[in-house]
Amino acid sequence: MGETTDETGELDGKERPNEGMPLSGDRPDGSEEPLFYYSRSRRLAKAPAKVRALYEESGKPKFSLVRPLLSTKTNAVMFATLAALVLISLALGVSGLGSGTQDYYGNRVSMTAVRYEGAAVVILTKTRSGAAYTGPLDIAVSPLEGAGPEEPGVYLYRLNFSPRSPEEFRFSIPFSGSRFLAEISHEGAGEGGGLAFRIKIK
Repeated sequence: MGETTDETGELDGKERPNEGMPLSGDRPDGSEEPLFYYSRSRRLAKAPAKVRALYEESGKPKFSLVRPLLSTKTNAVMFATLAALVLISLALGVSGLGSGTQDYYGNRVSMTAVRYEGAAVVILTKTRSGAAYTGPLDIAVSPLEGAGPEEPGVYLYRLNFSPRSPEEFRFSIPFSGSRFLAEISHEGAGEGGGLAFRIKIK
């Protein structure tokens, strides 16, 4: 029991058990603020496992390019799809199936260029695939490296697709460069109905 005071405020004569000792220890800094002790290890000992895992020192994580791509199921599916498309593109490039062949109203068309006796010759190959367009085809060829002083900016040529398959057409163009843009279209194709090929002399 602690000491009590009478109505006059005087002590009732009872002494505290530790009268010879100071009520509080001397603070090193001389302040009178309460002294708190913090122990992270003691606090973490009572924390959930997930919290303790956050404070575990595992060192700086190593940089990984693939780990973020596979972090979620959605990212993993997108990464697998992208990888498959890249592999398919590489396979087509190696096999030659993707060497500039495009579909034009049911015809598989490819264009290449060679130089023969100083003249640039364009080779157009056409293969029908079912019901396909037959009739006149307009071709516009322009140099990608700039025309010479006596060369036209665009060279126009017309050929005719027949029902035969395959067909090959050859025509020379009056350019001295090695890289060209060839655009094909026909009457009735409408806006955006043509095709464009970037061709380079082999």
